[in-house]
Amino acid sequence: MKLGCSSRQALLGALAFFLASCAPQSVLGPGTSSGAPPSAQAITAWKTREARLDAIQSWEIQGRLGVHVGRNGGQLALHWRHSATVDMGAGIAKDEIDGAGPLGKRLFTLMVDANGAELVDDKHIHYAAKDAQQLLFAYTGWRLPIVGLYRWLLGAPLAHSPEQHQLDAAGRLQYLQQLGWEIHYLDYARNGNYELPRKLVLNSLSLANHGAIDNHARSSSPSPVEPAVELRFVIQQWTVK
Repeated sequence: MKLGCSSRQALLGALAFFLASCAPQSVLGPGTSSGAPPSAQAITAWKTREARLDAIQSWEIQGRLGVHVGRNGGQLALHWRHSATVDMGAGIAKDEIDGAGPLGKRLFTLMVDANGAELVDDKHIHYAAKDAQQLLFAYTGWRLPIVGLYRWLLGAPLAHSPEQHQLDAAGRLQYLQQLGWEIHYLDYARNGNYELPRKLVLNSLSLANHGAIDNHARSSSPSPVEPAVELRFVIQQWTVK
């Protein structure tokens, strides 16, 4: 089913309040550096860490997402479940993302797999598309880089895609640039045997700024004429399976 103006306006109305509390911060988590070249110890720690993150097949997070698009903003509660399986040697990933308003009312569920994406709104109306990012944009007016987010939230770059990154003194990602986005990792928290991001900020880049890095990924990147997008994640709970 195609999205109607009333459906989109209803969601935007439910999300519409300005994020006065989301001004940029310069807080760095324990063990972070200020951009100095990483030590040999930090590089070794990162390689070990990245290999462990690559081995994670399924995870679940609960938290908050704040969005700024130009001068407009909103926020929602986020519940994201990611799972990956192997079938005949090929990896198959599935994602299910629930978005809820400030009072806990479910606004949508987005389901993504190899066949495409499906969104179910609060009235249980189903919408489908091949591209999850475009489907979510059509419904919310927000551009979320779904393709890379499932890796960035873990604190790792998307595989087989050009990227630039900086490490902190503990061998964790402090900064990442990929697919037309900058990701700043502000804080980490321990979850069992893993140290995973707790706070991160994503900022969209213009094509002029990231063209040299992601020439092949322009289709998933914001257009130069679109307003800058800032995404602020606060992850309150991690479950790694």
